[in-house]
Amino acid sequence: MMKEEDIISLLNDNSDAENKAKLIEWANSSDENREEYYRIKNLLALTGSTAGTIKVSDQQLTDLMQKISKSKKTKMRQLVYQVSKYAAVIMITFFIARIVFTDTYRKDGDQKWLEISTQSGQTAEMLLPDGTKVWLNALTNIQYPSNFSASNREVKITGEAFFKVKHDENSPFVVRTNNYSVKVLGTSFNVTAYQNDAYSKTTLVEGKIVLLNAEDKEIKTLVPGQLFSFNNNDQRYQVSQVSTNYYTSWKDGYFAFDQEKLESIAAKLERIYAVKITIPEAKVKGYSFTGTIMKNKPLEQILRIIELTAPIKVTVNRISDKEDQVTIVSKN
Repeated sequence: MMKEEDIISLLNDNSDAENKAKLIEWANSSDENREEYYRIKNLLALTGSTAGTIKVSDQQLTDLMQKISKSKKTKMRQLVYQVSKYAAVIMITFFIARIVFTDTYRKDGDQKWLEISTQSGQTAEMLLPDGTKVWLNALTNIQYPSNFSASNREVKITGEAFFKVKHDENSPFVVRTNNYSVKVLGTSFNVTAYQNDAYSKTTLVEGKIVLLNAEDKEIKTLVPGQLFSFNNNDQRYQVSQVSTNYYTSWKDGYFAFDQEKLESIAAKLERIYAVKITIPEAKVKGYSFTGTIMKNKPLEQILRIIELTAPIKVTVNRISDKEDQVTIVSKN
């Protein structure tokens, strides 16, 4: 077994190509080595210390090694990391938050699953063992098997994620949500599947995807520019042609809206800013907005812009040690 400090050093040093090649060879020599490699690689990414971004200082290395050492003593090998405000890869957008990285057993036979979760106001970017890139939006959880391989490319998510799947015509990539699954060979698409939302949505940017029901039977095949909207209550769906930018802009640091209802925008703002937004009147929930919200703007500024473009009144009630309460009502 290669030492953790050697793995960290090689991942952090782009100049040592020869030894880095040996590291990759070592990682591919067994499932255990591969799991250890990606566990540390994802940890480096989640702490902002991934290769090509910043160098790991002596203190960071010491802290990281302490976390790794501590994790080996934890029952069921469960590992929880608190992310610092200096993270380089994770885009902490509004306040210091945390990402939870868990290595634990799931009730899927003897299969072991790794899990990464983001918190309110936080997005993250990660790389799966097959080379697939994943962007996680706020309050999102992704799980993938520890023996992730060419023959086993399956992940489970709740929340919202953008996938840029590594093409492999012999091994489909499957994204499982609570209501349906997305099957692909190699493509880019966005999945929104928050537990409490009325609709789950999948937007295809490029390539081709197949939507599957709970029995893995085909529901629909999407082509680029199409949105699959699934009603989580009555299990009905509809497919529409859209501008994909409105559904993927969050990963680039902003939110774009096109005639989107205030109720939907409020749900996104709740996840971004960790607030509770109440809209008592049905007609106010139905107001539509078009525009762009930059994720680095204060909540009050966003609310004032919305207030200026519609006949509404916004009240913010700040509560210590709890979520701020925002109420939006009609001016009339």
